Amino acid sequence: MKKEILANSFVLIGIIAYNFLFWGEKLGLNMLIFSTLLVGSLFTLYPESRKSKMAKITAIGTLFSAAMIVYNNSMFSKVMHFVSLIAMVGFVQQYVLRFFGTV
Repeated sequence: MKKEILANSFVLIGIIAYNFLFWGEKLGLNMLIFSTLLVGSLFTLYPESRKSKMAKITAIGTLFSAAMIVYNNSMFSKVMHFVSLIAMVGFVQQYVLRFFGTV
């Protein structure tokens, strides 16, 4: 029950942050801020992923690629950021997704 309330509050904070800070704006510093919020939220919601080496590596890679969007702002850096973001979410939720495969 507590995890559901925490997840719902993260979703609400994320929606409000996206709406007021990022709506209609270009990527750049906004993506770095949003990625930091997303990484923090995922590691809070899935504390077992803090022990995973791959989850930590992909989280660092996601934050690095978001910083490269701020620095370079090329289409390649944007695409690589979204690829690393998807990989990071997959590694963070690895234990949850593995459970659904065994049912």
